[in-house]
Amino acid sequence: MNLRPLLGIAAMNLTLGACAHDTVPLNVVLDYGNCSGLSAGVREVTLDEVAKIRGMTMFGGDDTKAVDQAGMPKLIAISRGEQPTAGYSLSLKEGRVQEQLLHVEVEWKIPATDAITAQMMSHPCLVLGLPDTAPSEVIVATTEGEEIGRLTLTP
Repeated sequence: MNLRPLLGIAAMNLTLGACAHDTVPLNVVLDYGNCSGLSAGVREVTLDEVAKIRGMTMFGGDDTKAVDQAGMPKLIAISRGEQPTAGYSLSLKEGRVQEQLLHVEVEWKIPATDAITAQMMSHPCLVLGLPDTAPSEVIVATTEGEEIGRLTLTP
């Protein structure tokens, strides 16, 4: 799974304005229903970790060498943890900068009570690419205002 072309294009298109409350176009790198190794919350991840979240290796199956992150945008993974059935999902609604914080709003979708879903544990997650100019403090919340987590990005 080679994410470099996708991330390179996204990095060129991501910019922030100078206003106090600007919308930030974020890049959805992974929107997946059964992520591996992520606990509930928000954390910074590498390209290698994104591949492992999907249960894969990044380039040609060689896990012994880390992928060079130079020039790549920062990536964050968002998870609500393990869920009792299929049908749960996260989707990006918007990113905005307010008071030197990057606020990421996601929609948390829960299957209807009468929905027919696979009876299996699922682990939905969302991985986002951030612009280089994004603030180092990130808050992720649902559209209903429930905070999923906070994160300080590495310099």
